[in-house]
Order: sequence, then structure tokens, then C-alpha cells
Amino acid sequence: MKINLKDKTTKEILIFSLLPFGMSTINSVIGTALNMYFTDVLGLSLAMTSIVLSATRIWDAVNDPIMGMIVDKTRTKKGKCRPYILWMVIPACLATSLLFFPVNFGQKGNFIYVIIAYIVYYTFYTALDIPYQGLNTLVFPEDKTRVKAVSVSNTVGSIGTILPSILFFTIAGFWGTGNANEKQGYFWSAVIFSVMAGIPIVISYFGIKEKVYIPPKKANYFKGLKIVFSDGKMRVLTICAFFTAIVNLGAIFLPYFAKWNCIGVIPMDQLCGWIKDTIGIEISLTNEGLLTPLLQIGSGISYMLSMVLIPPLLKKMDKKTLWIWMSFIGAAADILTFVIGIWIIPYNTVAGAITYTVLRFFTNFPVGMSLVLLIAMFSDTVDDIEMRSKERLEGTVFSFRSLVNKVSIAVF
Repeated sequence: MKINLKDKTTKEILIFSLLPFGMSTINSVIGTALNMYFTDVLGLSLAMTSIVLSATRIWDAVNDPIMGMIVDKTRTKKGKCRPYILWMVIPACLATSLLFFPVNFGQKGNFIYVIIAYIVYYTFYTALDIPYQGLNTLVFPEDKTRVKAVSVSNTVGSIGTILPSILFFTIAGFWGTGNANEKQGYFWSAVIFSVMAGIPIVISYFGIKEKVYIPPKKANYFKGLKIVFSDGKMRVLTICAFFTAIVNLGAIFLPYFAKWNCIGVIPMDQLCGWIKDTIGIEISLTNEGLLTPLLQIGSGISYMLSMVLIPPLLKKMDKKTLWIWMSFIGAAADILTFVIGIWIIPYNTVAGAITYTVLRFFTNFPVGMSLVLLIAMFSDTVDDIEMRSKERLEGTVFSFRSLVNKVSIAVF
């Protein structure tokens, strides 16, 4: 992929890339640490955690379509989707931090706080996420430029995914051990990454401009819904998005895998003692804090590499064909990883942990491509629907894509 920094389009792509960087950082904080914070720090039972997730998914079933309807009705001088980036970034980042607030209301009180905080978080995050997803069709209306923009921006965005997974638990560890210190560590680590996410999002707002003018028109949400799902391509993509979202489960449960399946791989007490004796710093290292980033190394590299390779590969085949190939390769890599870990090299050994790290390179390579290709194909669908119906429905299309992803993760 050739990048010419003198090209205004390329500059806008790079600035636009700050937006997915920030969004991915928020997502990664939630996916990496939140479930463990609920169960291992706040002391919620697995049943309580399941209820929290179920309650938020029920709210999502209402929240996502409502935000899609609001976006499709929006007409401002700054555009259709772009204004929400500036309006919602601070509430979304604050809500992310407050999910990790060090409450001490007892198990039932913590449970109630978490449900309220999670619903507030999803309300503001959705109000930021749906417009963000719709922006690529409005900022980059030409297909080849859009594919390049989605590829580059998701490559940069993957850095936002990797950083919390590598550093969140390490930063939290600086506050020491013990329940009270762990709560403080998780909270301030979340604050740091929320600020790290918010600043690039704000910068991206001022560096991009919507290029598709949509004249003021009274929007009928249910009419838009009927138009969207009368499109065969949209129905197929929705099914694909449902099953593709399953791959996120590996990243969500990786800290648990590192904490419980890799016990003894690294002697943490001896390592902490050596650090204290050698450089005079007392730090609390845990399996999830140290092994999670080490296990992420291979997947992070492959994730970024796969996205960079999309534009040249699309010169050889279309998006649909490439997505199908990546799905087959990803399934084969996942099966191989499972077989090796269960019957050949157990992952609770040093050799097994190293093997798993290497294998994650191959399992995540097709994941990165599939994600970008799905986004590009959903964006194409927005254009196709507009050509057929004369309606521009970014909000409806991407709100249902978002909802399908969340429902898939909840179900599986």
C-alpha cells in the first residue's frame, strides 16, 4: 500500500484513523478487563455477571435501533454523523471510567451499581459508535478510497486494541495487591486509557468532513427498516456478522485463560522479588497482567498485517470471495489451535504458552481481514440501498450491525 502524505485524501484517511484508534481503545478496555473486574475484584458471582450482560443486551435491543433512527433523521451544517463524534466523546469516556469506579456497597449494592453504570455506558457509547460506523460512507464516498480508508484506519485502530490488552493490568498493578488497591488500580488504569481514547477522537472530528450532502427530509424509521431488510445482501451480511462476532470471545476470555490455565508458567513471586532486588521497584505482577500481553503479541502483529494486505488482495479477487477464503482459513486455524492445546502441547507449560502465542498469529490473521471486509461490504450496501430506494440509511444499517455483534457475543 502506497501512502503519499502530500495527498489530501491520504492525510484525511490518517486523521480519520485516529477515530477507530480511540473507539478500539475503549472497546479493548471493556473487553480485556471489565468481566474480570466484576468477578475477581468487585466480587460479583458468575450468575450476577450474566444478569448484568443480559440486562445490557436487552437495553441494546432498544438503544441501537433508536440511535440509528436519530442518526438517519439528523441534518446539520456539520453533517449527518460527524456532530455526534464531538457531542458524545466526553460522556462515552466518562462512562467507561465510571464502570471501573471503586465502589464498596457490598455484593448486592455493587451489582446494582454495575447494572446502572453499564446501561449508561452503552447508551453513550452507542451514541458515539453508530455515527462513527456511518462516517466512512459519508467521508469516503468513492469505493477504492473507502476500502483504503477502512483498511488503514482499522490497522491504526488495532493499535488501540493492543495497547490496553498489553498494559491495562500492568498499570493497575502499580497500585499494589489487596482488594482496595486493586479497585484503585483498575479505576485509574481505565481513566488513563479513556483519556488516551478521547483525545484522538476529538482530533479526528476537526480533521474530517462529510462529502455526501443529504437534503433535509422527514425520516420514517419503520419505512427505513423495511427498505434495509428487503435488501438480500443486507440480510446475508447480517447473518455473516452474527457468526463473525464469535471471534471476539477469544480476546474477551484471554485474561481468564492467562490467569487460570497458565498457572505456573512464570514464577510470579520470584520475578517480583528479582525486580525489587535488582532495580528497587516493588510491583505486583499477575498472570493476567504479564501473560495476557505476551499471549497477545502474535495476534496483534497478524491483525495489523492482515489489514494492510487487503487493498492488494482485492486487486486479485472481490470482497465477498476474499471474505469466504478468510473464513475457511480462520476456522481451520482455530481447530488446529484447539487440537494442539488439548492433545499435543498443553498450554499450561512454557512450551505450550509459546506455541499458543505463535498459533494466535495464524488465528487472528483472517479475523483482521474479515472485520475490514465486512465493514466495507456494509458500506457498499448503504450505497446500493440509496441507488435502489433513494434513501440514505447509514444509521439503520450500522445500528443493526452493531446490535447483531453484541447479541452474538451475548449468545455464545
